[in-house]
Amino acid sequence: MIRLDLKLIKVSLIAYVMAAIVFGAVLSNPDSLYPIMEFEGTHKSDIFYFLDFVLPFFASLSVIMQLGATFENKTFEFFCSLPVRANPIIRWARCAIFFILSNFVCITLAYVILKFPISFGRMCYLCLANTILFLSVSLLLIMLIRQIFYVFCIVYGYLLVDLTIGDTLQKKYSVFVNIFAQFPGEIIDKNRLAVYIISAGCIVLAVIIQQTDFMRRINAKL
Repeated sequence: MIRLDLKLIKVSLIAYVMAAIVFGAVLSNPDSLYPIMEFEGTHKSDIFYFLDFVLPFFASLSVIMQLGATFENKTFEFFCSLPVRANPIIRWARCAIFFILSNFVCITLAYVILKFPISFGRMCYLCLANTILFLSVSLLLIMLIRQIFYVFCIVYGYLLVDLTIGDTLQKKYSVFVNIFAQFPGEIIDKNRLAVYIISAGCIVLAVIIQQTDFMRRINAKL
């Protein structure tokens, strides 16, 4: 299944690697990226565009391509008959761990090079939230909808709106509060906590769906 997954996510994985290379190139000239304190516990830096949007975007794209390509009507029953290692949740977990660790490395580099004046633990807490959210929401939606195009429209349509007008529309509820840096650290911490809770909820729901006949019943109606 690992070979199959690598084949399915090859394009999105290449895009992720390219984004990581650009991230490294940007960090090599960090003058415009050094964090500026906006509020107590809140720092503004353009590096958050990479950590909160670009890298999580390509990570979630890989999950959608990975599972969406195997949830088609013609292949669904075949994948249901495979051993437990082919379980969609296990396949997703392998993919998610890879991208979370990769983003952790990027966060570490940004933290060290840009000398963020916060603890490393807080930096990880702030910046890993979106990666985990994008991955978990993509997992749940692809299991429910099982149409790559529609999942793209829902996930990335929302993110595009949030990124462009979230600072005036969603405000403290935006998933890009690190980028906008409009609120004190306490509010941003609550936002990040809510993101982690939503992510956990998506994973729990996905596991419940996987352990029931829901997907088989849906497949029979498609």
